[in-house]
Amino acid sequence: MPEFQNPCWRQAGELRCLPAVYIAGILKCATSAVYDNLAKHDAIKVSYPKETHWWTRNRQPYNERGVSLMETRWMKNHAKQIEWTKQKGTDTIVLEGSASMFWELPIGGVMVPELVRKLTPKAKFVLMIRDPADRLYSDFVYFSYRTLYQKDPKTKKYQYNAKGFHLAVEQSIGEMTKCIREHSAIACAWNQARYHTIVQIQLGMYSEFFEVWMKYFPREQFLVIKQENLSKEPRQSFDSVTEFVGISKLTDRQLFGKDGQQVKQSNIRAGRKQTMLPQTRKLLYEFYAPYNKKLADLMGDPSLAYDFDASA
Repeated sequence: MPEFQNPCWRQAGELRCLPAVYIAGILKCATSAVYDNLAKHDAIKVSYPKETHWWTRNRQPYNERGVSLMETRWMKNHAKQIEWTKQKGTDTIVLEGSASMFWELPIGGVMVPELVRKLTPKAKFVLMIRDPADRLYSDFVYFSYRTLYQKDPKTKKYQYNAKGFHLAVEQSIGEMTKCIREHSAIACAWNQARYHTIVQIQLGMYSEFFEVWMKYFPREQFLVIKQENLSKEPRQSFDSVTEFVGISKLTDRQLFGKDGQQVKQSNIRAGRKQTMLPQTRKLLYEFYAPYNKKLADLMGDPSLAYDFDASA
């Protein structure tokens, strides 16, 4: 229905719409900060919960527990809102925030970008990236149950410290290197079933995901933002997001709150400097270096590259 900004249709007389914009990744790169702040905009309606995972783990018919996206309560409510605002002469954009859609291979083996392209070829994607080494450490802390290292002899509980992280990185790099040698970097990044790593090292191989997505969508439908830039220059970063989406800028009060000083982020850890052993950072620098360069080349944007400091 061309009169709507969202991809909409009628089903049994009722309006149904899929999201027009996605915050599609990457995990632990401040996607929640972008989602939470855009949710304050009058022209935006966000999915609830933030991550429906409908394109991946909850997509019908592979998961019998999943609910069809067009039949979820939030989608029905948003469709009503879209129809109501259209009658008033304005329009509402639906935004969904499943980071998994950018990197997760769904059950059934069909690539997510192929599915999205087939159904919503004009969709836009806001993609958050971060220094891959810091992203991995944040991931490690957040999903600390994944590690099996550094058990405290007194409490018998696992300690998720820098040494434990180093051991997990060594194991994960070894497994991933073996997988890549036997298959390919793209195959190993997308399909975790090929190997077993303690930490999600593949998520920092940004180029291997972008390469697949760009086979289905043109470059101009992606906005890539560094988490570091979001923390240092929030106004500039969010202005680029609202311009990309096609809506007015967020007000200072919406973006900075009453005190006018700090961007409100639900995930404070996303912007905090993580600490790891220098030798761990060096290992990660060596592993991620070729993918870091490939990302900048793929996107035609040298500013997206990360200059690693192994002594940081």
